Order: sequence, then C-alpha cells, then structure tokens
Amino acid sequence: VNRRLKLAEFTDVALNNKAGLALRPKIEIKVDDDLTARFPAARGARLHIRLKDGRCFDYFADNPRGSREKPMTFSEVVCKFNPLAEPVIGEEKCKRVVTLVNDLETLTDTASIAALLISGPTAKT
Repeated sequence: VNRRLKLAEFTDVALNNKAGLALRPKIEIKVDDDLTARFPAARGARLHIRLKDGRCFDYFADNPRGSREKPMTFSEVVCKFNPLAEPVIGEEKCKRVVTLVNDLETLTDTASIAALLISGPTAKT
C-alpha cells in the first residue's frame, strides 16, 4: 500500500488504514510444501496474483536478497538499518554505528557499538 517497509508501517494507524484493510480479504497465504522441504538449505517465496479480469501473474523469489546466497552490500544494509534504527536511537547514533561497523575490521572493541545500540537517542546539537 505504501510501497515501503519501515517501522511507521506497523503502527495502529498504518495497519488500520482503509487501503490496507480493503486488501486483506483478497490476500491468501499458504505454506508451500516444496519450499518448506528445502528449508533451511534454501529459502524462497512464491507469489501468484489474479486480477479482476482473470489475468494471472506469477513470481518466484529463490533465496531473496539478504540471504547467505545473495548477500546485501554494505550500502544496502545501511539503507535498511537507518530508517529502522533512527526512531529508536536517533540519527547521530545511527551515523556513529554505521561508521564503526564500516571500520569493524580495525575496531579493537565492539562494546562501543553495543553501547550505541542499547541507549536512547542523544540530544541534537
């Protein structure tokens, strides 16, 4: 509905918007026994869409982006991390976490990353 997936999409207001509520009865989720049998060696999902005019579209995602077989780039991870973490720890701490993780191989102590992640946002200066 919103063409994005951020924390804001999981609030009561977002989950109960009219467009999303109208779609829910039209969605059916099923377990695919073939895909289940392949797990955990492989992960995947099938999507089947049937339009009002009867046309159908099928899509299969085998080992989606971010899986061991198709890892995300550092930039992709940052783009996913920031909007999820900023509401919790704040923009400045997000930037510091990203910088520290980017230099992880030279970091002598990862406690600084944990400390940034477990504390609330810092005041903006």
